[in-house]
Formats: sequence, structure tokens, C-alpha cells
Amino acid sequence: MKKFISLSAHLFILTSSVIFSQGTPFISELAPAHRTYYDIQSNGSSHLIQQDPNTPSNIHATFMYSPNGDSLVSSRRTVYCFSSDYGTTWYELGPVFPSMSSGFPVMLILSNGSALIGNQTKLGGTIERAQWFADVAPGAASFVQLDPGIYGSAAALWPVGIQTKMLNKHTKFVFVAGNMLNRGLSLEAPSFSGYIPQADISSSFRCAMAKSENGKIGLAYIMEGTITEGKVSFKESTDDGVTWSTPILIWDPLLNNNYGAFNGIDMSYNGNSPNIVFETVKYVSNQPDIRSTAKIQFWSPAVNSGNPIVLDSSNNMTAPNPQSDGYAAVCRPVIGIGDNLIVAYCKARTDVLDSNNYFDIYYRLSSNSGNTWMNPEMITNNSGPLNDNRYVSVSNKNSTRAFHLVFQQDSIPGSFINGAGKSLAKTMHCKIVLPYPPFGIQNIGTEIPAAYKLNQNFPNPFNPKTNIDFDIPKESVVKLTVYNSQGKVIAVLVDQNLTAGSYRVDWNAEIFSSGIYFYTISAGKYYEAKKMVLIK
Repeated sequence: MKKFISLSAHLFILTSSVIFSQGTPFISELAPAHRTYYDIQSNGSSHLIQQDPNTPSNIHATFMYSPNGDSLVSSRRTVYCFSSDYGTTWYELGPVFPSMSSGFPVMLILSNGSALIGNQTKLGGTIERAQWFADVAPGAASFVQLDPGIYGSAAALWPVGIQTKMLNKHTKFVFVAGNMLNRGLSLEAPSFSGYIPQADISSSFRCAMAKSENGKIGLAYIMEGTITEGKVSFKESTDDGVTWSTPILIWDPLLNNNYGAFNGIDMSYNGNSPNIVFETVKYVSNQPDIRSTAKIQFWSPAVNSGNPIVLDSSNNMTAPNPQSDGYAAVCRPVIGIGDNLIVAYCKARTDVLDSNNYFDIYYRLSSNSGNTWMNPEMITNNSGPLNDNRYVSVSNKNSTRAFHLVFQQDSIPGSFINGAGKSLAKTMHCKIVLPYPPFGIQNIGTEIPAAYKLNQNFPNPFNPKTNIDFDIPKESVVKLTVYNSQGKVIAVLVDQNLTAGSYRVDWNAEIFSSGIYFYTISAGKYYEAKKMVLIK
């Protein structure tokens, strides 16, 4: 729930409920003008948001929406959003092509900082097929259509891909659509190497691609399951997708009590080491039992001797959830890299409406490349009315101390497309801000202060670090909060019980843009606010 509090006679601050532990999530609606009746964003793990690693203040997001509940397919569009201030402000730049149905998008960021969006559309033809749209500049929203066409009489759908290391490469991006590989050779006009069928790939929405530090391209995929459903393999290319290594089998249901991968899979590179996450469910007669215990698996050749480890489990939660939604009780994992490793995923609640489970978004962090993991954190349904939260996506690369996610939030659980109640779903942006090490409060005095006091930060103006001193004359629950100029909470520096004393806390604003910020302290009945200026 949101509420207004007053800092002074002239300043009002909008704040929201948050959790304070491993990181602080700040959640807001990404694009209020583009709420959607079409409430399926992906048939697998979503890839809807990317932060530019070279210009981290620039963040790009995409999603599918339809404003019309009576013509869901014909009216659905691919929306593009852009932020140049670390996700504080978003520009809703509208449908990529307003006049034509499109959907199931994925977001890539080219080495020049421009967005490359893959989706499926009939634009320029009569058959819906995978196509790519390259922006001419970061945030310009002026897209060049890159149409690879069809393969024979077949249309490849559900594109998933990855950009190559530099635009001066002959191959600009590599992708899978359906069960075929292809390479994009130009961003100015349609030019492709051509589709090559991959007999071992089940479907592109059950694939993930990533790029290593040295330019290797990795492909993780759930295998075609004619003989055994649910196998997971991984292969790499060192020549931008022209040739590929022999696949490595990283999950075999026959060795894991017939638990196999289902729909969700994602990958990233930590330096040059691949990291893959996927969901597993029980297979019975080669069919997935989504009411069995589902698990989130993590694999890296550098962790646990190359054996997958379980990050979370539905723990025998068997409340109903329709098979048509393709949602196991814990599912659709995505993975991103910053100073830490993050895995986000969807997990069912026991709350049910019309045989549909409500879902929450969780994440786990690792600060040592996946060898150990912090406790799971739930970022949704911590206050306010109950909502259904699905289709989480995380930026593959993230700035030093923050992760950027998007997810879909709905008041009614399940999919309207598959028969659930009719409602408009929202697309939400979440920035998880991690504390900077060393993080904490220094006691800077030996005498007990005579009164509460909040000092002016120093230095001020600052770039990017500053210190804030305060006095507490008696034991109190102290909360020290930072707001931007729009009144949005962006950091909570202290939120705990402190004994009487003089204290100092530091704030590193590296992930924030230049501007005026406010900080407040509350301790018992004492409340005070001050202004500070960040100049970069």
C-alpha cells in the first residue's frame, strides 16, 4: 500500500512497502498506459529487460500487450520502454509497429547501446514468423525491420537470441526460432545466414542464449523428447554461431528419478563460465506432472563438481493449477550477473481462485559465483491486496549494486487467454538495491547526546559517496531513508533498534543519476529531513 508523508510544508514524499534483508526491492508500474488483456508474456522463461553494460543508466524493456479483450490476437502489440536514469523514470515509447499484430518479444542490447527486439509478427507477409527490429540509436524507438522469412513452407516462431561481442563482427546476432538456428548479418537491412534445423532442440521458448566475456556464445536448451522428455543440454560457439561444440548433457531424467526439465530455462556467463537455471517436474509416461514437486535447478561446471544444485522447491505443494498455463508450482527461472549472481523465479501460493493458483516472485543471491546462496526472498504480496505475479525477467548484465527485473502483475490468477477471469494486467519494474560493503553503522562518539539530531551530509555536493551523522539520546528504533526529487524511496540506510549514541552511516550513490535527493530520520517521535546534491 502507498501513503503520503510530509517532509516539510513544501515537500511530499510517496513511499511504498519494501523488504530489508539481502537487498531492497523498489517496485513500480512500468507502463500504465499499456495494461494488457493478453496476459501471456512467454511460453518459457522471459527475456524482457536489459541494462546497457557500457551505459548502465540506460535500461530497455519490452512486453506484449493487447488493449482489447474481444480481439486478443489481432490487437496484441510489442511495446518498447526506455529509461536513461537507472529505471527511475520510464518512457513508454509505444508499440514497435502500431499497425500490425505482434508478440512474444525478447530484448537484446547491441554493443552501441541500441535495442534489438525479437518477436513474431505477420508484418510484410501473410504468415506469422520470427522477426527482429533494430533501433537506430539508444532510446530512439525508430526500428529497422529485419525479416529472416520462413523455412520452406514453415514459419519459425518464439525467437530467442544473443548479440555478438562487437558490431564490427560479420555476424551481428545469433538466434533460435522454433527448432532452427540462424544468424543476423546486418542491422540496416534484412540479411541472414539462413535457418538450419536442429533436431535435438525441442522449441526455442525452451532455449536460452548468452555471451561470455571473451565473446563465446552459449546455447542451453531442453532437448526434443521423442525418447526421453526433459533432458537439458548445453553447447558453445567460438565463431559467432557458425560452428558449435559437441553438446554437454547437464540433466538426464533417467538419472534423476524421472524428474525432467519442463518449460523454463535461462543462462548467463560469469566471466567465461556458463551458468544455467531450469525447472524440473516429475514425468510420468513421458508426460509432465505439474502437480508433482517442482524444483529450480542451477548448473555451472565450476560449482559442485558440475552437478546441478537445487535452489528452491515447491515442497509437495499440490494445489490445482491448469496444465494449459504451463506453470509448475515453482518455475520460469531467470538469471543475471552483477557484483553478485541473481536467480529470480515464480512460485505458487496456496491461495486459489477458480482453480488457479496465485504466484509470487522470488529471488536468490550468491556472492561467490553460485557456490553458496542466500535465503530465498519474496518481493511480491508483502502488503496490499493479493495479486498474481508471473513472467519474471532479469537483465542479463547489471550495474554494481542493483538488479533490474520486470514481471506481470494481475488481480486475477491464471491466464485470461486460457480461460481465467478477464482483467487488465500490469507490467511492473523492480530494482533490487544491494547494500554496499562495508554496510552498517559506525558509532563515532563515547558520550551520550543530549538530544536527537540529524546532521547535514558531508561532503555535499558529493560524487558518489557521502556520510550522514546523527545523534540518538536514548535507545530507539531508527529509520534513515533516502528519496529522489520525485518522492520515491531509493534507499533505506538504517532500519533497526539503536542504543543511545552518535552514529555515522555512508551512502554510495554510484547507481543513481545527478540531482537533488532528500534524506529523513525517524526515531520515536523525532522526525527530520534534509536535502543533498549528487553531482557526477
